[in-house]
Amino acid sequence: MRQKPGPRPKSPPVESSTRASPPRDRSTDTPLLPARGSALSPDVPSSPKRPRQDEPGTSRSISRAIEVSTSPVTGTDTRFFSASSLEDYAHPYFGDMPAPNAAGLRSYLARDWVDVQLPGTEGRHHVCVQYDAQLKTYRVMSFRVLAPGPPVYRTIHDNLWSLDRHLTYLNADDYSFSAQASADGLHEFRRRSSSEELPTLGYAYKDQSHHWIAVDPTRASTPMPPALKLAHWTDQDIQQMYIVDDARLADFREQAQTSGQPPSWALRAQNTEDYQHVAESLKWRHPLLTFAQRLTLLRSYNLSKAQLRQLRTELINGQVPQWAEQHKRLTLDTSNEQRFKLIGEELENYVQDLRTQGLALNHHWPASRYSEAFLADYATHLGYQRTRHNMLYRTDIPAMFRGETRIPFELARDGRMMYRKGNPTGTTNKRALSATFGLHDATAYAATKGGFYHELHYNSQANRFPGVNPQSSKGRSGESSDSGGSSVSEGKRTGDEADSDSSFVFDDSKGYESRRRQQTTSFVYAIDTRGLEVVPGAENKAFNPGNGKFLFDDMEGHISTPTRGISAERIWLVRSDLTSAARVNDVLAQAGDRVASIEQATWAGTDSRAAGHFGSNAYDSLIDEIKGSGGVILDLPKGDTTFANDITWPVAEHDRP
Repeated sequence: MRQKPGPRPKSPPVESSTRASPPRDRSTDTPLLPARGSALSPDVPSSPKRPRQDEPGTSRSISRAIEVSTSPVTGTDTRFFSASSLEDYAHPYFGDMPAPNAAGLRSYLARDWVDVQLPGTEGRHHVCVQYDAQLKTYRVMSFRVLAPGPPVYRTIHDNLWSLDRHLTYLNADDYSFSAQASADGLHEFRRRSSSEELPTLGYAYKDQSHHWIAVDPTRASTPMPPALKLAHWTDQDIQQMYIVDDARLADFREQAQTSGQPPSWALRAQNTEDYQHVAESLKWRHPLLTFAQRLTLLRSYNLSKAQLRQLRTELINGQVPQWAEQHKRLTLDTSNEQRFKLIGEELENYVQDLRTQGLALNHHWPASRYSEAFLADYATHLGYQRTRHNMLYRTDIPAMFRGETRIPFELARDGRMMYRKGNPTGTTNKRALSATFGLHDATAYAATKGGFYHELHYNSQANRFPGVNPQSSKGRSGESSDSGGSSVSEGKRTGDEADSDSSFVFDDSKGYESRRRQQTTSFVYAIDTRGLEVVPGAENKAFNPGNGKFLFDDMEGHISTPTRGISAERIWLVRSDLTSAARVNDVLAQAGDRVASIEQATWAGTDSRAAGHFGSNAYDSLIDEIKGSGGVILDLPKGDTTFANDITWPVAEHDRP
């Protein structure tokens, strides 16, 4: 369909250094397009079909993910071009024109055509173009004028061409860019997201104003950056390692490209971390490696902290000295008895520090300077074993501590401490029971009732379903009806009768009244873990960094618990002042006929608590009575500064978990 007659908006005339031709009388010109119903000239496209809404010539809004800014052409670009405006060369958009090829050109009637968008219009038009080898771009052509028209440039948006060179400025907050540039100085970019699997959208470079500009290197008309000196170094790389302001970046690149080392006037920025400083220096030797890859390379040398300090002063622009290479070969030689000599000296008291300070230890983690393979071998050398989840564990940790709400009488009657709902999974060979290396740390767990949800809604560790609140109207079976609506699920507590030995049976009762909801007293227990598998959290972070998917509290460890639970012979009730402990079996026996009254008072929250502690006077009195009668007592002379390795048990190791 031909454009309707009438005035059309004009694009600004192209500047020219030559004198414009005088206006001519167009009344005698042959029309470029035929009138309706006339025969078509062989030099113009055929009659168009009716445009559809999905054709680019239709008027509709188009959402664009990337903003396009234009950089106007200069007088130098246009000094030999016709002064005619682009409208003088434009043809209406034809729907049956062949699709553009990879270069953005439509081939029709042995001529090349491109799409343009005239000012003030939403639809597209066609112009005929011819390649100018001198300008290395296409220029528009007219069938009436022999002289070629102005050059047009392909934009990077929807195969449009324009009188202007188009630059696409990318917002650095919306896109992520590859750290390393290609040989052409271009960086890949993709949408910024938490996922690293998003596809690459294109290529970009940084201009002198540090703006990211998207380009398409396959298009000859795309403005390309000049060849970049020190191409594999970003400005950020340079300014992170050297004190160089923006004005001298070009000088730095020029001199470093020539000499292969930083200019003498560029002061080195001092990183406080030796391993990071050395990894930065390795960029001179390995410019294509990312910082993370250089850290991995550095860790393969398995250097101690003292060796890293020495390497920091001796490393000359990435050249690793021979002594470091020799040490690397030594640590890789599994038959050499001196392989672990230096790391052993460096970490002589490290395990003990981890067990008293845990993840809060103010120390550079070994994984920052040793390779994962070397640390794995060293962990084996220290006596660690691995669970089926590839977590490190030991069987020679003497004790762990746990704070929670279960009464010692219940544990003694059941003959065990059962695994509870809410404990972690995926660390131990059997079920994981959370505990801590610090006695004082256990009191924090006791204060939060063991850190588990609605434990006081169950009358005993045998109950598989929560009870009903007797202070509220009874809800549906197995559900608490607190405040008219319960947040307690009806789901089963983990474990069933098949998991246990024949002496312990789980209770499937529902709708029973919860009698422990008013309990305010919690307890701290010392657990005899001799011979039991214990997965220490901090030690796994130190020596097993590749398996860091499990979260531990600062002092936490996981006890591998058999399905029948941990034997009551291994469970000791700690006195409220944290100075001594007695076995729960002995506490039950000492209570005698007082068990029911003490237990009822505890459940009702009326037992007398020792101020500032987590036991009660009644339970403390029982421990004192055991001690006074010559019973077995575990002394804790360090009180709340007691840790796992401080425990010396007064009895032989129990013969079962």
